[in-house]
Amino acid sequence: MEQTLKDDLEKILKGKIVILGLGNPLKGDDAAGMIFVEKIEGLDKFECVKGGLFPENYTGEVISKKPDTLIIIDAININGSPGDIVLLKPEQLKDESFASHGTPISVLIKYLSNFIKDNIYIIGIQPKVVSFGNQLSVEVSESVDMLEEIFTDISKLNN
Repeated sequence: MEQTLKDDLEKILKGKIVILGLGNPLKGDDAAGMIFVEKIEGLDKFECVKGGLFPENYTGEVISKKPDTLIIIDAININGSPGDIVLLKPEQLKDESFASHGTPISVLIKYLSNFIKDNIYIIGIQPKVVSFGNQLSVEVSESVDMLEEIFTDISKLNN
């Protein structure tokens, strides 16, 4: 899975890349997107935005960066095993997968697509636990670490 995901990401991560991390840092695995962004924000190849619970408040920041490619990363219920990772285009999303955000992700993406043409992708990580007061599960933590490694490798290749 890791090599296939890396190959797929190498194909789409072109031009100026902005990564928007979503999630609630107080709700266990729901923090996956935010933690991932914190881990890679020092890499030169990527510009990171912490969207948290209300990513609609950060659309101006995302748009002002003028990305060629936007990656949105979040914990998503994909009916998989904890830590499973999917790479999706917006049309593959189901709104009910994103229960923790104020604005449905489809509305956010529809708005952003007025400024970013064709190159919006979602990386979803299947959560194990999304209740208050929990840390990342081992499975999701390992997935975030794997993604960090992939993005670090890609950053080195493209610089």
